[in-house]
Amino acid sequence: MATATPQTLDALGSQLLAEIQKSTDAQREELNEIFRKAGDLTDEAHDLPDGARDALDDLVSDPDWFSLLMFLVVRLSALDDHLTVGAMQPPGWSPMITLTYTVDAQAAATLGVAPLTHTDAAGNPLSRGIFLRIHKDVTANFPVAGGIGLSLAAHGAGQWTFTFGKPLGKPVTPATVAATLFWDPPDLTATPVTLTTGRAAATVDLNSQPVAGAKPYALTIALGDATTPATAGMRAHIDLGSSLGVLSEVISIATIDEQYSPTYTRPAAGPPTFDLHHRSA
Repeated sequence: MATATPQTLDALGSQLLAEIQKSTDAQREELNEIFRKAGDLTDEAHDLPDGARDALDDLVSDPDWFSLLMFLVVRLSALDDHLTVGAMQPPGWSPMITLTYTVDAQAAATLGVAPLTHTDAAGNPLSRGIFLRIHKDVTANFPVAGGIGLSLAAHGAGQWTFTFGKPLGKPVTPATVAATLFWDPPDLTATPVTLTTGRAAATVDLNSQPVAGAKPYALTIALGDATTPATAGMRAHIDLGSSLGVLSEVISIATIDEQYSPTYTRPAAGPPTFDLHHRSA
């Protein structure tokens, strides 16, 4: 079995990104049909009409790598009435599905996902990837619903672009973004074995003006919290002695309690790290 290291995890991440880009022709056509139903797209996000929204729901009903980002957009929009799904096409970009957070009926932040390659009138390929536009300072926490939750803190207006195959694009003015996506995996309990999982979280920190030598982004992916057994990422509690009945008076079997809380960190400065945070109770 290959050893999990920051280098192998980076390679895995690259492979996963490659798989996301390898969408099928049928899925491409389904998403293009959604954009056609959305009508003429502009530089501002607008809500999808009912027919286009229904088609998007169908597209993510059985998600794969191509539709995973679409799936997250749809699921996150259900967390709060201030989150809406729409579409837009900024200059130089392929059409994108958007998730917009509104405050006082005005857009505060818009996340766009453009997975398909389109061309302009001259036949030149348009950008595809992830597009984030912050209109004003935002602090929002959306509690976990249906297993998924989100928190967002952004300061400074501007646009962030994650174009496939290109460096991160960032605002020229001071701006920061901290976003965390949460997921609560299910537990498994079947006496005498109990397998529990902690909350999975992926946190992205963006800084348009990092210190010298640092990257404008940092990433942390963690399963659980190693602080206490109750919050461990993965905990296996096996009590075979409890199933022996009267034999437990003559046979002693120690209870097994193993805990792991793996954390991968790619800091703005320095090499990436990976720690299993193993503990035996």
